[in-house]
Amino acid sequence: MGRNQELTFAARTIFSEALKRVDAGAAVQNALRADGTDLLIFGEPAISLSQPIYVVAVGKAAYPMAEAFDRAAGKNIKAGVVSGADPTRGTSLKGSAWQKFFGGHPLPSEESFEAAKACLLMLDRANREKAAVVFLVSGGGSAMMELPRDPRLTLTDLRELNRALVTSGASITEINSVRRAVSAVKGGGLALSAADSQQISLIVSDTRSGDITSVASGPSLLPGAGIPDPIEIVEKYRLEGRLPEIVTRSIRERESVHHDVTIDSRFHVLLDNRQMVSHAAKIANGIGFETAFDDDDHDEMIGDGTSGLLDRALAFKNSVPKGKPACFVSGGEFGCEVRGSGIGGRNCETVLRAGMLAEENDELRNFTILSAGTDGIDGNSPAAGGVVDVTTIKSAREQGLDPARYLEESDSFTFLKKLDAAIETGPTGTNVRDIRIVLAA
Repeated sequence: MGRNQELTFAARTIFSEALKRVDAGAAVQNALRADGTDLLIFGEPAISLSQPIYVVAVGKAAYPMAEAFDRAAGKNIKAGVVSGADPTRGTSLKGSAWQKFFGGHPLPSEESFEAAKACLLMLDRANREKAAVVFLVSGGGSAMMELPRDPRLTLTDLRELNRALVTSGASITEINSVRRAVSAVKGGGLALSAADSQQISLIVSDTRSGDITSVASGPSLLPGAGIPDPIEIVEKYRLEGRLPEIVTRSIRERESVHHDVTIDSRFHVLLDNRQMVSHAAKIANGIGFETAFDDDDHDEMIGDGTSGLLDRALAFKNSVPKGKPACFVSGGEFGCEVRGSGIGGRNCETVLRAGMLAEENDELRNFTILSAGTDGIDGNSPAAGGVVDVTTIKSAREQGLDPARYLEESDSFTFLKKLDAAIETGPTGTNVRDIRIVLAA
């Protein structure tokens, strides 16, 4: 095995081993314990087991989280609604207490609407009983449970809105601002529907550190101050011409909602991107790499983000004693505008861009770059991401493949697949943003 192959193998190993340490079901299981009278969360009494418990689970980790919660408090669960994306999950959730849905992603579906309707009905019942409500929230839930606040809006309208938003290059904070403006679920919509209940949210976060109300667009938490104005976002990204006219009109006509209710609500973040990045760095260190990682998420646009990543990795490599292999780890989600009709996503495109930059810079010729989504899904591709080095680009050119053309056509997955450089995990059952691993000999 050559040195480039060794680094590629190491990058894939670091990613897969770190992924095991952010298992959403295990995180719920580790956080909970029933002591006979109370359900404890991290050792502290949280819910009296003498009261009925209602459960809402939504997002890419919905089923693993719901199954773990069911194991901890099953006989005390009066009812639960789950909406996830992977039909292979949820087999252990049996009995009449659970209503199971498989909502759409990245666009809402009819089942997303049905899940929201079932959830709102259940929460109304919980509210009348002043019961305990547990929200198990993970990224991806924005599409998997949805219902418009304005009855004039249809599923087709919301699908067009989401399609325009996720291909615009807007940040997740900006996207969620627009989503909240039209939704009966998002921005604390579910929390308000059970305002008289005790509420606890257990969260697997796929957003920037501290931006908890953006996870699944915050169905169980009221948004904080400083939320971008949705119309300003529509105008900034020139979306009005891409949206159904009724959607833009509904956003403009929306009334400002001032929530003067007090909700007994607490939340715990079980997993986030920093944990994934930290795990990866520790694993790399354990197999012989000098390691460093970014303290902050990096969410800039993909061109600047990729070049900045390589600049930081190169600076770290140059600080490491000569002959010692280096590993630089970074997290976050680059903004990635879709320009063509190909198959790809921001992680596949990141490594394609990185490989092209390495080809142009002699200082990067010994670098291997991996970028992958922890949910196992990258854009409209079946991959989590990919891993490349300068030899990947060289091999492509020898096969007559022009990387610049694939980049222009937003077809990065197709490019990587032809070169056996794609990472395909399938849905992972967790979601803590993207991770980027740069190794250098």
